[in-house]
Amino acid sequence: MTARPRGGFRSLGSRKLARLGLIGDEVVVRLDGDQLVLTGADGGTLAIPAAAVDRLRHFGTELVHELPENIPPTFEVKIWWGGRRAPVFLTPFADHKAYGAVIGGFAERVAAWRGIDRLMVGPGYTTAIVNLLIVVPPCLLLFGLLLALSIWDSAWWWLATVPLLALFAWLGGRNIVSRWPRRVASIAAFKTHLP
Repeated sequence: MTARPRGGFRSLGSRKLARLGLIGDEVVVRLDGDQLVLTGADGGTLAIPAAAVDRLRHFGTELVHELPENIPPTFEVKIWWGGRRAPVFLTPFADHKAYGAVIGGFAERVAAWRGIDRLMVGPGYTTAIVNLLIVVPPCLLLFGLLLALSIWDSAWWWLATVPLLALFAWLGGRNIVSRWPRRVASIAAFKTHLP
């Protein structure tokens, strides 16, 4: 196992990173001036200048305590730079505080070079839509079942389905809005999402 990088964090390697010349199962990510420097565990280095970043999007989940075994928090950052279509995807598997410091510092430099509008939070459009598709059909099915039963019963309680529909609409809207990628108003707002 690679030792903890000084002033950086370790991320998982990937085929995409290997195509960029970073060899190994791990990538050490550190901030060097105005550049984010990625170094493959078995070789290769890639420097992403803050001045070339088109978009930087961070997403994280919190520790889940409600299950018998705690699910650890997860964090990820996607960085589009230099006009490339595909982003670099980095996710720390240890030392989340170092991740927050490095990505927060790099975000400051991106905002200074390119403007705050380059910074975003949220998992992505596909994730938001898939989550909505997971939540909405069961809600609609339950609503339809309750409405059909209330009409079949010929009772007044079918009116109770109206607030239920409003509740389902609110839950669906909340679900997609919370996961929809959005720009941040300030670097401080961006950093509130970091560990």
